[in-house]
Amino acid sequence: MGDKLQRQKINERESNFSYEEKLSIAVKSNERCCHCGKKVYFGYGATVEHFVPLSKGGTNRMINLVMLCKNCNDTKSDFIYRPMDYLPYLSDKDYEDISGYFESYINSFDFVNRKNLLACDVYDVKVNPISGYKLYNNNKTKKMYTAGSFHSVKRVITQADVERITEYYIKYLKKYDCLDDIEAAKLNILFWYTFGCIYYVEKNKEIKTFVAVTVTKTNEPFIVKNNTYGDEEIYSFLNMDIFTYYSNDYSATLSWNLVRQIPSWISSEQNLNKMPIKINILKNDRISNDIVEPESIFYIGERLIESFTILCKDINDTKRISEDTKLQDFFDKFANINKENLDKWFKEHDADSMNWMIAEVLLPESEKNEQEDIITE
Repeated sequence: MGDKLQRQKINERESNFSYEEKLSIAVKSNERCCHCGKKVYFGYGATVEHFVPLSKGGTNRMINLVMLCKNCNDTKSDFIYRPMDYLPYLSDKDYEDISGYFESYINSFDFVNRKNLLACDVYDVKVNPISGYKLYNNNKTKKMYTAGSFHSVKRVITQADVERITEYYIKYLKKYDCLDDIEAAKLNILFWYTFGCIYYVEKNKEIKTFVAVTVTKTNEPFIVKNNTYGDEEIYSFLNMDIFTYYSNDYSATLSWNLVRQIPSWISSEQNLNKMPIKINILKNDRISNDIVEPESIFYIGERLIESFTILCKDINDTKRISEDTKLQDFFDKFANINKENLDKWFKEHDADSMNWMIAEVLLPESEKNEQEDIITE
């Protein structure tokens, strides 16, 4: 559809709405907060919210305006949510209208960059019930979750987010006896934050897991076995490093859903039928056998497990990775993240290896120089 618009602040007019306009907005949700359902009135806790923020290309059109209570408005800030995740109290007609507006927004704006792979800042992911045998019980006692629950997947945006993730990451490495250097661990987080995206899930104000996602290119291809398309040489892919502190069924299921959902959301928003994914996880992390398919495991050093998979949206799509022009166009968006500016970053932060990101913390010293030359594209 040609070149897309860049996200920028749009000011059509001052956000001073007439009483009649406020009434029209309140009717959309039967005078309730569109998010939490609290009964509110203008002058008594009700606020007008731009569902797609003005700062990110939203407009003052009535279709983009909803009523929120002050608490939900303050919490939402200028984050972008999906209507299906955030507006349960909107009337059916108005929900349909704003969903169409949001879809048009997604298709009109070019939001993808190295620090922002998804259209929204927050998504809901469902932890589905686990049926069958309990994962970590040798006597195979039956284990069933109650009904599946939803949790918010958030992107690390603020410096406060970075500090919280860093604290969690250090705690994680200590648990698995992999904390070789605290400063190196801090730089790992800074690297992912600078050249990729960090998505995390928290519950009761405690981080449960996070995934660092970078668009990556390797000079030497990965050979991926595929019974449908034949073996493929993969050069570009999503690199996903996953860190889950707790070793229980809930955490394993949550982490697995993240590994599946993030590429799925990217594919859906970018209209891609497939996405190659490389998953990295510590070998001694107890959930590794549940996150990484056993038949595709190969080991790097003593600490890291890698698995390669291709997530397909359309099973009837017979194109190979190299023949999929839409997928290649997606990877080409990251061509500006090249070896030169990566080397500059490593030099500025006194890190002397292109492989430092995974080698410094996750691999033994003796094996650092044996890795492939992997660079972030």
